[in-house]
Amino acid sequence: MVASDPKTGTAPRGLIFNIERFCVHDGPGIRTVVFLKGCPLSCRWCANPEGMTPDPQVVYLTDKCIGCGQCAAVCPEGVVVRTDDGINMIAEDRCRHCSACVGVCPSRARLLYGKSMSVDDAFEKIYKDLPFYRRSEGGVTISGGEPLLQKAFTKRLLKRCADSNVHTAVETCGFADWETVLDTFADARLILFDFKHLHPLKHLKFTGQNNQLILKNLKRLDARGVPLIVRVPVIPGFNATTDDMRAMADFVAGLKHPHACHLLPYHGFADSKYRLFHMKQRFYLAKTPGTDKMKAFQGIWSRRGIETQIGG
Repeated sequence: MVASDPKTGTAPRGLIFNIERFCVHDGPGIRTVVFLKGCPLSCRWCANPEGMTPDPQVVYLTDKCIGCGQCAAVCPEGVVVRTDDGINMIAEDRCRHCSACVGVCPSRARLLYGKSMSVDDAFEKIYKDLPFYRRSEGGVTISGGEPLLQKAFTKRLLKRCADSNVHTAVETCGFADWETVLDTFADARLILFDFKHLHPLKHLKFTGQNNQLILKNLKRLDARGVPLIVRVPVIPGFNATTDDMRAMADFVAGLKHPHACHLLPYHGFADSKYRLFHMKQRFYLAKTPGTDKMKAFQGIWSRRGIETQIGG
């Protein structure tokens, strides 16, 4: 069992929007990825828009709705109503995302993104795949969103996994004070560090935050010899240029310890998610970088002595 937080007297809970099993792109071997809600950045190309906000979200899949009206009957705010043309949401701003409608929907037309879970609950799901971790040298990866926004839960879950000899990794944007980074990731055996751009103003324009704190934390982790992989999302119109790649590769090559790099080409797979959450996809016109361009970028990094691969 997980001990209580000495500051609050309660065991930490995490708001999780997905636990994905049998993953092979988020660290070594076969992994279980725990996705936490909430992120301090708002990257225009984000592949997980359901992880941006730190609150639960209820979504409505109209194509699955059978019009039974059970959701309208249980909605405590009266924002879900049944009309002649079907089930409709009125006054969406009054929806508290309490998920009462989710629990009664027989066709799964209403889904909740953001379930509160204890460390014990999350670990129970992780531990089921222990045989696969051992055979493939895999483990658990905590992602998001941003794990540092749920630091107490992340810290305890990493500790629980480490104590059970489950390999631990985290994916992070690195945007937090150094004490939080160091304390939260104390039991992480690998850090997948998102490195988006070297220029602070361009980083601010496209992510909502400048990168000075992020780069400082990357240097600090490197100085401590923490095992990490630099992950670069290759985004047309943002950093998918020869000059940007050279500058970023030079920065990583100048760190004290060698680190591998994963170049992650932009994709539009999240378009349907943006529509589902009534969010504007701000990179919907961008195209996935071609194979030749990605190989050219890979060459830029490799020529600086950095072990580089395309994809996670």
